[in-house]
Amino acid sequence: MTTEPKHKRANNTITALSLALGISKRRTAALLAAGMPDQPDQAAAWRKARQAGSDSVEELRRERILLVQSQRQAVDLSNAVKRGQFVPAGQAEEFGAAVGFVMKSMLLRLANDLPPTLEGLTAVTIGVKLREASDKILATFADELRRFATVTQNPDQK
Repeated sequence: MTTEPKHKRANNTITALSLALGISKRRTAALLAAGMPDQPDQAAAWRKARQAGSDSVEELRRERILLVQSQRQAVDLSNAVKRGQFVPAGQAEEFGAAVGFVMKSMLLRLANDLPPTLEGLTAVTIGVKLREASDKILATFADELRRFATVTQNPDQK
């Protein structure tokens, strides 16, 4: 039987455990109050088991956050499609092919039609003619873009 007061024995236990576990006395006292054994080997095993459990809880929390974020992105994408901000890939490919065909035919026509109209002109006049031709091609391209925007917002107007 020891003659030390109970509080002094408790303080010695806290000091010994805190040194053995490498944590503060305050943290040791809190863990003892939470049910940690007062033997160093058992206390270390108890803490390890609790930390493993908290890791899995933290992992589950992270997974739930990722799930909620993923669901939110899916809803945002669905809403954007409903608002007409996105079009089906097939429709976009179809439009790209059509615009490409129009642009190619206009550029080929330009290569055939332009040289005879430029013969004998000054450099300044040639520049003016080239700008007119490029403006016409760009206007056609802009018209095609507007048509596509109209068709994607109102698919029945193809």
